[in-house]
Amino acid sequence: MIHERKKMDLENGMLVVGFPTIGLVGTIAAHHLMSTMELEHIGSIYSRDFQPTAVIHDYIPTSPVNIFAGEEKCGPEGTCDQIIIVKSEFLPAPATLKPLGDALIKWSEEQNITLTTVLEGMMQIEKDDEIQTFGVGSTKHARDVLDKFKIEKLEQGMVSGLSGVMLYEGERLGKDVICLLAETHIDYPDARGAAKLLTTLNHLLPQMEIDPEPLLDQAEAIEKRIKESIQQATPPESKVPDMPFPMFR
Repeated sequence: MIHERKKMDLENGMLVVGFPTIGLVGTIAAHHLMSTMELEHIGSIYSRDFQPTAVIHDYIPTSPVNIFAGEEKCGPEGTCDQIIIVKSEFLPAPATLKPLGDALIKWSEEQNITLTTVLEGMMQIEKDDEIQTFGVGSTKHARDVLDKFKIEKLEQGMVSGLSGVMLYEGERLGKDVICLLAETHIDYPDARGAAKLLTTLNHLLPQMEIDPEPLLDQAEAIEKRIKESIQQATPPESKVPDMPFPMFR
C-alpha cells in the first residue's frame, strides 16, 4: 500500500527507484540524490510482508520504503518538472517484489509520471578498475533515449527482482521504464559503483548536473552506514547483505 503523506502535483515527473540489491548501488545512489537535493518526504510504502523495522527520518519513524519529491527541471528532454525518488533501506522478500512493482507502476500512471528509472547493480565481468554501465529500456522511446546519450544497451541477459518486474510490466503496458545497471562487487557495499551509476544518470538529468565526486569522497562512511542499516533490518540467520537476484549478461 502506498500512503501519501503529502499531496503534490507529480505530473510529467521522473521517478527514480533505488533498492539495495547487488553492491547496494541503488540505495547508495538514491541516498546521495536525497542528500544533494531539497526533497520532501511525500509518502511511504507499507506491506504486512515487509520486515518489522522502522526507519527514523527527521525524528519520525517510517516504513523502510519511502518516497521523496521536489520541483526540479529534469528528464532527457528537459520536460520533467519534478523528480521523485523511491528509496528502500532493505531488500523485500521475493514474494513481495511482483506486487510492489505493480503498485509502483500503477501509482506512477495515476500520478502521470512520464519516465521511471530503476537503479541496479550487476556482477562485474572483468576484475579491473574500469566499471561499465548498461541500460535497458521497456519501450522504443526508452531505448531511443539510451541511444541518444550513448548509454550502452544490454542486448542479451537477465534483470531480476523489482527491476525486472518494472521492466516487463513497462513493456506490457507501454510505459517508459529505463533500468541503469552498473558493474559492482557482490560481496560488499560499493559506493564507487554507485558513483558510476550517478554519472550515467546524469545523462538523463542534464539540467541537474549531479556531482558524484562527493560520493566518492564519502564512500567509506556511506558503505558503513548502509551496511549497518541492512544488518539491523535482516534476521540473524540471513546473510548480510542478502543478494538473491544477480544481474548478468
